Amino acid sequence: DSSLCMIIDEKGEILKINSAWRSIFDYTAKDLINKNIVDYINPEDLENTIKTIEKFRYQKIYEMCVNRFLSKKGEYIYLKWHYKFHQGLIYCMAKNITNEIENENLILEKNENFKNFFETLDDLIFVASKEGVIFHINTAVIKKLGYTKEEIIKMHVLDVHPEIYRKEAEEIFSDMFKGLKDYCPLPLKRKDGT
Repeated sequence: DSSLCMIIDEKGEILKINSAWRSIFDYTAKDLINKNIVDYINPEDLENTIKTIEKFRYQKIYEMCVNRFLSKKGEYIYLKWHYKFHQGLIYCMAKNITNEIENENLILEKNENFKNFFETLDDLIFVASKEGVIFHINTAVIKKLGYTKEEIIKMHVLDVHPEIYRKEAEEIFSDMFKGLKDYCPLPLKRKDGT
């Protein structure tokens, strides 16, 4: 993507744009010149955008913000803006980051879906390092073993087995990390000792 360049005055009126606005947003200079930039920024992003511009205007430093800008087709496109204030004008350069934002949102959604799936399984699931440090457990572990999450996280993964099974559990975990086994069939010990 080529950079989107724009010059606006202190009131937000658009004075000049480069040709990149046409290729990305389908706007010509005639469409945007003498219009106010706030009319194109998503209302949800407007307050933060104005605060950012005001802050940087008085500090005379480069400032950056992300907001959604309305295209000629009526869709919002995410832009990462850099501003420079000079002699009463604001020089803006923006980059289309819609794909990055959408990919980030997709990753967050997948993570949330996985977390929900993980938490709703009735099987006891432990996430642990090769050294046996427990990083995470699902809700089934708490319900079935009676420990709090905080108590389990402080334990070694072998500690949830009765002592007589710990050596065998250690061998099974070693095989699991080698990809030879995918679960441990040994009994677990509840907090109350049963």
